[in-house]
Amino acid sequence: MDWGIRTYGKQEADAPSACCAKVATLLELYSPAVMVIRRRNPALKQSRGTVRAIAAKLAGEARQRSISCRFMTADEVRRFFARYECTTKDAVASRIAEWFPDLAWKLPPPRKFYDPESYNMAVFDAAATAMAFIGTND
Repeated sequence: MDWGIRTYGKQEADAPSACCAKVATLLELYSPAVMVIRRRNPALKQSRGTVRAIAAKLAGEARQRSISCRFMTADEVRRFFARYECTTKDAVASRIAEWFPDLAWKLPPPRKFYDPESYNMAVFDAAATAMAFIGTND
């Protein structure tokens, strides 16, 4: 359905509401049966506060529309792709591009350790989460 929101266009304190409004539009437009959210590692600083509030608001938005909301951890996604011998994020993105040729043009080149992550990687993170969810719940 979508691959994430990097900016909210408002102050960080209002990020949950701004993000929720954008996702609510997508939920109305597509009426999915399930919304899958990647659960962040609680030990990471970014997982606290705003990210947790956004996930809670999104789950509430899904509940209001009778949409099932599921959470997946990064470990669950990694375990799913280990079956396909994909042990790095670049390998997972390449596998996703093989499975979905329409996404191949968005595949960023392999990242060097000193390079920032490509903005397009969010597309492949979302697709990987979706595929792991489908692959572990079929």
